[in-house]
Amino acid sequence: MKKRLFVLTVIMLVIVGSIIGYISSKNGTINIVKILIENVERGNLKWGGLSNEQVNSIKEMFKFSDDNELNRPEIKIRKTYKNGNEEELIATFEIFQYSENNQIENIYIGHLSFKLVQKSIFKWEVVDVTTIEKMKKTL
Repeated sequence: MKKRLFVLTVIMLVIVGSIIGYISSKNGTINIVKILIENVERGNLKWGGLSNEQVNSIKEMFKFSDDNELNRPEIKIRKTYKNGNEEELIATFEIFQYSENNQIENIYIGHLSFKLVQKSIFKWEVVDVTTIEKMKKTL
């Protein structure tokens, strides 16, 4: 009887842990920033906490590629700081331009900083977006 209870308890803990892990990954800060960037690119803005200036700093990264007739930037997001209920992430926007013989001809890079605050156990909110470096040619 005790063995059966132990097995059921372990199974329940695994199920609950899996659910919590799934919810956490869906609402993780990197995913939140990714969704914000995608929404700004599409023009779907329902992020009431950000100013027009902050939203425009994201738009400028895509505007650069449009103005210069380049491909859409590849976006890499990484955490740079975490302290309790605050996190800072850096989004790197990269555009690679290739020559006719498929060699890298130019590289354009820009960086944005995103500050997030944890509002509840599974909810994070973007509270600030700052341009670290505007898109520019590096090669």
